[in-house]
Amino acid sequence: MQILNNTYMQTTIFPVNEWQRICDDYYTSAPVKKTFSFFTAPLTNSVPSIELSLLEFFYVVSGKALVMNNQPLKALSHRTFNHWQRYQILKAQYKRCDCNLDVLAQFKRYGMDYVTIAGIFKPNRRYDNITTRSAYIMLNFNELIDIERTFRQLQNDVFLKPVMLYRSINGGIVAIMDMGICELSYHSVARNLCSYIAREYHQLSINQRISQYTCPTFVTYDPNAWLSPEILSEAGANIAYPERDSLLLAA
Repeated sequence: MQILNNTYMQTTIFPVNEWQRICDDYYTSAPVKKTFSFFTAPLTNSVPSIELSLLEFFYVVSGKALVMNNQPLKALSHRTFNHWQRYQILKAQYKRCDCNLDVLAQFKRYGMDYVTIAGIFKPNRRYDNITTRSAYIMLNFNELIDIERTFRQLQNDVFLKPVMLYRSINGGIVAIMDMGICELSYHSVARNLCSYIAREYHQLSINQRISQYTCPTFVTYDPNAWLSPEILSEAGANIAYPERDSLLLAA
């Protein structure tokens, strides 16, 4: 990903202040490890339950973990599927005017698990508690006219080069990119990418929270989630962690 290309830089999107520079110092000084934190609902829970690799996360989101022998991943995927089912029921009730928009919003806040794509946080999700960074960054694509067309366009985007795509619970797309070993701050890379998608995908209302590495990403069920073929080729790697069983079953 050409994150150093200044063509797409817009410094006015996310003003840099002293607090931001402090955050940048914590992020860039953290060692790189390609895993990130998983948090069980509600969103107010800031203590992570487990750490996942991108491949494991793909199994959870796509539901493929449900047919595996890995009990911890099956438990997470089962939670994700149940949450998705419940949201679909509430959405149907909303369309019938049996519930209001606040009910849907409250369910997402209090009923859905989430991850911090940027890395691992201990003991809780706070900017100065990042222990390792994952080199991954997340972008949300919302209010899409043709979600499937955009999905295919993202798969072939030679600038973004996403490593994982899945459809969010509200009809958008979550795109995860690999920044590689980069000395730029998370904030700077997010600003760069947001400038690019505003130009190429006409996404003008960009959520400014994604410029912060503590930003949560909801875990939702998408059986047609996409993972980079390069990462899928590593699927033969051992992803069994029996020692996690008691932790996940208790979650």
